[in-house]
Amino acid sequence: MNINTEQIADTLTDAIAGLAFEIGRRVRAEVEERAMWVPSSKMWEREVERIARKKANGVLVDYFLGQFKPVSYVIPDDRSSITCTRCGSTSYNLSNVQHRYCGQCKRFHGDHA
Repeated sequence: MNINTEQIADTLTDAIAGLAFEIGRRVRAEVEERAMWVPSSKMWEREVERIARKKANGVLVDYFLGQFKPVSYVIPDDRSSITCTRCGSTSYNLSNVQHRYCGQCKRFHGDHA
């Protein structure tokens, strides 16, 4: 049996980055919904931290229950950009979108065209 440790490390990195990206997405959504973007006090910081912990727990529970699958990239419905969940870089280059390529990481994501 030949184990490719580089491929395993790559897969784990993508999974962890995908989990972190989803946690951030869920936190931003709730903070925006509550109109909490302007930091005003220690109380604000504690509340955002509480939201982040709650959302992180939710993402991990969803992941382990099979209700969430981490992704290594995000392309919006209008296909105008690609965001790499590994490095956080967003590209508006339509060729990068089409080929699911991250110019920052210098790698193609999954089943690129």
